[in-house]
Amino acid sequence: MQCRSGFTQTTGCLAEQRRHALSPGKEPWRCIAVKDPILVLAHGPWLTAWIRGLLTEEGYSSCNVLQPEELEPSLEFSAAFIDLALPDLAGWNLLEALVERAPVAVILGQEEGAAEQALEMGAKAFVTRPIAPHQIRSAVRHLERSL
Repeated sequence: MQCRSGFTQTTGCLAEQRRHALSPGKEPWRCIAVKDPILVLAHGPWLTAWIRGLLTEEGYSSCNVLQPEELEPSLEFSAAFIDLALPDLAGWNLLEALVERAPVAVILGQEEGAAEQALEMGAKAFVTRPIAPHQIRSAVRHLERSL
């Protein structure tokens, strides 16, 4: 399937169906309560694919663009993961533009003060490199609370 703007989309929300199949004590992810996918825009196709894979494994739909300039205003999404390490400050510019449209989680390096600045600009969550799967899960929970 594709997002409305033609970008590749992984569909299906299986988290609710899996709720009862998970082992005791493991908190299941919840489905985002809207129909639109989570946008992923990371520095490098491997990172984008990895994040999308994690989201898919947990039953979330996602879509991506490879370059910030490919992000069309008509693309509908419920939340976003944006990499602030995109060239030419594109990540920071996207954060500023997207926080008005949907809750945004940002991907950071180890720059001092970057997390605080991103949160002040409206980010709802952040993950830092090196990224672990539990960070993505936690960020998605923060995004859900913002919907």
